[in-house]
Amino acid sequence: MKLIKRFIPLLVVCLILTTVIPTQYNFTVYTVEAHSGRTDRNGGHKDNKNVSGLGSYHYHCGGYPAHLHENGVCPYAGGTVASSSNTTSSSVNTSSASAANTVANKESKSINNNKQSVSSSASTATTVKISDTSYDNVAFNASYYASNHADVYKTCGDDAKALYDHFIEHGIYEGRQSSTQFSILVYKENNQDLVDAFGDDLIKYYNHFVEKGSEEGRVSK
Repeated sequence: MKLIKRFIPLLVVCLILTTVIPTQYNFTVYTVEAHSGRTDRNGGHKDNKNVSGLGSYHYHCGGYPAHLHENGVCPYAGGTVASSSNTTSSSVNTSSASAANTVANKESKSINNNKQSVSSSASTATTVKISDTSYDNVAFNASYYASNHADVYKTCGDDAKALYDHFIEHGIYEGRQSSTQFSILVYKENNQDLVDAFGDDLIKYYNHFVEKGSEEGRVSK
């Protein structure tokens, strides 16, 4: 009985201590990476001291831990981050393609306009007889040129030399047909070997037809 009386005060003390001492809670400790540099417009971050261990550049897309974009693809969001060099390259390629298409369209439009001009002139042709035939050949005929291009005849009149000079200096580049046998547009379009040899030098096409093309029976009208 005396032994029990001795343990009762000890039991009371234990109960008091248990009540007074506060319950301890477990806290989870999170480690946050901190390093110098700012996030750029692509969402990337320069890690100057390589604190992340991923190199000098990484991303924090959507608040995710530091990560890399393999082949430009975010492993978390699935988005694509285009580098400035790729953007620039794409822009240059697009600009080049656009410029090439513009040039091609202009050239095509110019040829079509020339054909329409020749066709229009032929439909309103009036017969003109030029007495001076010293400039005539298989590719150029002063009477034909004056008859089929009224605007030129209005300027040059019956002057065979003026008509010939107009064709060599202007008409050939405007796609004007210069005789019943020769159209510079038709001759160039139907003789690829000459295109490979002469390019855009139209006078060479004219000379070739006079010297060889006519006899060879090449398409020219």
